[in-house]
Parts: sequence; C-alpha cells; structure tokens
Amino acid sequence: MKRTFIILCIFLSIAWYGYSSDSLKFTAIPEKLELFVNQKTDPYTIHVEYTLNIPQGFIGDKQRLIYIPRFTTPEHEYLLQPLVITGEKFREKDSRTQLPEEDQTALAKARKIQYTRKAMQIKINEDVPFQLWMPQARLTATSVLQSRKSEQTFTQILAEGVVYLPLGPGPVKVKYVKKEVSIEKNTDFRFLYPANVSYLRPEFSDNSSQLKKMNNFLQQISNNPDYKIEQIVITSYCSPDGSYAYNQRLANKRVLNFIHDLGFPDMKIEFKTVPYDWQGLAAAVEKSNLSDKTTVLSIIRSNRNDIQRISALRQSHNYHYLLTHIYPRLQRTVCDIQYTIKEMQTVPVPE
Repeated sequence: MKRTFIILCIFLSIAWYGYSSDSLKFTAIPEKLELFVNQKTDPYTIHVEYTLNIPQGFIGDKQRLIYIPRFTTPEHEYLLQPLVITGEKFREKDSRTQLPEEDQTALAKARKIQYTRKAMQIKINEDVPFQLWMPQARLTATSVLQSRKSEQTFTQILAEGVVYLPLGPGPVKVKYVKKEVSIEKNTDFRFLYPANVSYLRPEFSDNSSQLKKMNNFLQQISNNPDYKIEQIVITSYCSPDGSYAYNQRLANKRVLNFIHDLGFPDMKIEFKTVPYDWQGLAAAVEKSNLSDKTTVLSIIRSNRNDIQRISALRQSHNYHYLLTHIYPRLQRTVCDIQYTIKEMQTVPVPE
C-alpha cells in the first residue's frame, strides 16, 4: 500500500510577556520548541516540554498567576494541565476572575505553586493524547495575573503545529467520550487536647471551628449522591514525653471518646494510636523558631531508644521551649475522611 507522508513543519515563536517594565519579562524556553507525534504509544501522544522563567518581582504578594496551555483550532480545543502560582498574601475570595467556565473547571486539577518572591523556573512536562486535528493546531497559553482590583490577561503562542510523519497504516483512530469515573480523595480535621485530658473540649484551641467544618462536610457528602464515604480513620497522638504505657492508654481513651461523643453514622471506622509522636515532633521543630534546631533534630532522629531520646531532650537547654511551644500541639486527634466523587471525564476510546 502506498504510503502517504504528511509533513507539517513547525516553527515555534515564544512570545515575551511584558509586565510593568522592560526588566520584568515572563518567558519560556527553548525559544524554538518542536512538537512531534510519538507513534510508539497507543494511542499516539505528543510530548510537550518547556520551562517557564518567572523573574523576581513578577507576581506580587497579593496576586495570583493562572497559566493554561492548550491546543486549539477553530473547531477543536484540548487543555493541558493548568498552573497556578500564588503570592503569599493572595486571598481567592478577593479575586475577580473572568475566566471562561471551562477554564475555571480545569483549575480544580491545576498544579499549584507558592511564589517565593525569587526568580523561578518551572518545568512544563506533559504527554498529550494525539488527535487527528492536532497537526493543524496552535499550541498557546493563556495567562491571567489576578489581584483584588484588577485582572490582566496575556496570550503566549507556543507552537503553530505538530510534525506528523505517518509510519505504516497510521494511528489507531479514537474518539473522545464522556465517562463516569470515581475519584479517590480525602480531607482531615485536627483537634487539640490539654495535657492528660482524654475527652474533646470544643472550647479548647480551634476545636469549635474544626467541629463545625467537619459536620458541614459530612452533611454535604450525605446530601450529594455523587459523594461516598469509603472510610474514616481516626488517629490519636501524644507527645514523646512521659510513660509510653500511660500515653498509650491516654491516646486510646481519646480515640474511643471521640468516636462515642461525635456519634458517627454507620460507616467503616478505623482507629490508630501513636503514644510517642516522634515524626510529628521532628516536623514541628523544623517549622519552629527554635535557635538550635540541629541539636534537637539529631536527638530525635538518632538510633537511641525512646527512653534515651526523651532523657536527652529533657537534659537539653531546649526542653523548656519544647514543653511550652511544641509538645502541646502534638496532643491531638486527627479525623481523616476518605471518600470518592463521581465525575464525568473525557477519555479516548477506539472508534
């Protein structure tokens, strides 16, 4: 059979983004990106890979950059995974987004990054399922820089087509259909306890707010047929101080009291106890203002047994800080709700 070769050459022109001055440019490299159809996969794919350069100061503390690359023709469109880069003080409720509904829906699966005020290089790397219209497609990216009072939109042209050189009879023809799938998710709620107390005090710390959020979440799930709770895992932790046996009993009481007092509906519940939360202690020390973190972390992560590590921490000049600022935050119970959501997704199927 005579082969027909289609050669669609691609020349990429990476557009420069102007911001507030010539010194702040939002760019992509390489400047000449070539896209090819990978005919060794089934279905065929297009590998898209480039790097975004975001200069220092491009995104303000109260701003957010939404970046959505896509293949487009006048009749077709395929969105790649969006990217959201957020300033430290940006509040979503203050944004005045004017994105199309399809773009806003895509943001739920966006890759999210916190802006650090420094220059950043972010790699875009995705394999896109090939469709027969894509050789004529343009790869572009829409960028929206949001703040409380304004929204600036930029368009970046990434490619004018895809190189497609059919080998043999050609790709498997596919069509894209909507299919219902179950997505696994989880969310957790954290409750703190005073030292040596085994029952939940709603008025203590942020417990009242956490209870309200958890009850609202459970109500939302029970009223929505697309949501299903698969399991609830309740874990009670104690700080690594004092008797292991006492902490074990205390953690066990906290779990059982928590389940009894909250009266969970008939569902699968698993509970765990962590009498000595060494992992939580290490994480808290790393985030703390403790001046001598290295010494404390070396004790926590050493190969010594529990008693030896506790003794070393008590003899350390940092012990008072741990006792006052960190250990109280480790006295907690975490309720992890694992659930599934039914969603309609577009998937390729053979024609």
